[in-house]
Amino acid sequence: MDEEERGGAQERPEFHIADEHSATWLARKLRQIEEEKAAVAAATARRLEELDADRAKLERRYLPELEAWARQEAERRHRKSVTLPLAGVVLSFRTVPAKPARLVVADKTDAADTALLLGHAKQVADLDAYLAAAQEALTARSCRAAR
Repeated sequence: MDEEERGGAQERPEFHIADEHSATWLARKLRQIEEEKAAVAAATARRLEELDADRAKLERRYLPELEAWARQEAERRHRKSVTLPLAGVVLSFRTVPAKPARLVVADKTDAADTALLLGHAKQVADLDAYLAAAQEALTARSCRAAR
């Protein structure tokens, strides 16, 4: 009994580039693969953007509430963290005392030139007094921001 009588398929000959037709076939297949890769990459990029937007929306809406709840829960439990086992998340908090902002000047002449250039001062006659005033303003600003 031969292959046809048994209902089996005949073996195909192995593919080779032997003429213009076979070369065109391969080139077309390679181009199709590259086009499909580009389409998949574009779809993936769009989906990643959607997911990022979804995450940002949820974070904007609910993250402050989550933080407030978790802080209250941690305090109630007398712990520094809250574990959410079903989500596989640990919410931890570390309270660092606020330090007043400091102005550090490596080169007083450069600081004065920069202040003049940025329009923060019309003239810097007493550089040390100017730097002290800048430090005071910075400290006041950081205290307001901490409230």
